[in-house]
Amino acid sequence: MPIRILFPTFLLLFVITSTAIAAPPSAPGTKDRCAVCGMFVAPYPDWVAVIAFKDGTKAYFDGPKDMFVYFFDLAQYKPE
Repeated sequence: MPIRILFPTFLLLFVITSTAIAAPPSAPGTKDRCAVCGMFVAPYPDWVAVIAFKDGTKAYFDGPKDMFVYFFDLAQYKPE
């Protein structure tokens, strides 16, 4: 394929993928607790998970298991 076709294609793919990358969530504070079990999450930075809502609130978790428990039962944990 000629370069005049390949270059715009790669440029378009780069722009599309770079705009889809979101900023990483902020680190939890020392007093933030897991929204499911209540454990402090800051001591476990390698396992911290977060769900950020459209209204700007965040729910932190001490691991992915609790995040999925919360996510698949939002009616129980975040009824509004």
